Amino acid sequence: MGDRSGVRRDFAGLEERRLEALRLVRQGLNLSGVAGRVRVARQTVSRWIGAFRRSGEAAVRSQNQMGSVG
Repeated sequence: MGDRSGVRRDFAGLEERRLEALRLVRQGLNLSGVAGRVRVARQTVSRWIGAFRRSGEAAVRSQNQMGSVG
C-alpha cells in the first residue's frame, strides 16, 4: 500500500516509531523531546499518546496497514 504519489510507506518502521515514542514518554521525556527523537511533530506524538490512553497499545500498532495511528 502506498500513498497517492505512489511512494510505499514503511508500516513496520512507523509502528516502531510510535512504540519508541511511548517508551520515551514513559521514561519522562516531554512531548517536544520525544518528537525530536522520533522525528515527527510534537502534535503527532500527542495524537499517538491520546490514542494509546484511549485504546491501549493496540492503538499504536499497525494492523493490516489500515486504521493505524499516525
